Amino acid sequence: MKRQPIHANKKYIALFYDKCEMLLDKFSDEEAGKILKAVMNYELYGIEPAETDRTLDIFITAMCHECDLTIKKFSDKSAKAKAAINKRWQGDKREMTQEEIDAELDLMFPRTRKK
Repeated sequence: MKRQPIHANKKYIALFYDKCEMLLDKFSDEEAGKILKAVMNYELYGIEPAETDRTLDIFITAMCHECDLTIKKFSDKSAKAKAAINKRWQGDKREMTQEEIDAELDLMFPRTRKK
């Protein structure tokens, strides 16, 4: 059975250069694989990382914290965009005055509008 991501609209996982360089320089291939697998499971599916040795735990915790920050930024940005869309399409339900309509049309069609 395929697992469903906890953030269905998010299409990426942020891996920062400094962490990637450290993965390549400081850890063996096996350790780097464990770290990446733990971080991806955490961000994609919300699965808390399993206990490993102390060094890997510290690094995994730091990367998961960065994942949490990017998810918060993504969620905040999505909420603002949703609010803007709702405001644009629902707006206030008052009727526009003829002056407001003329001003909007002048902005939309400046060359074709006759005054």
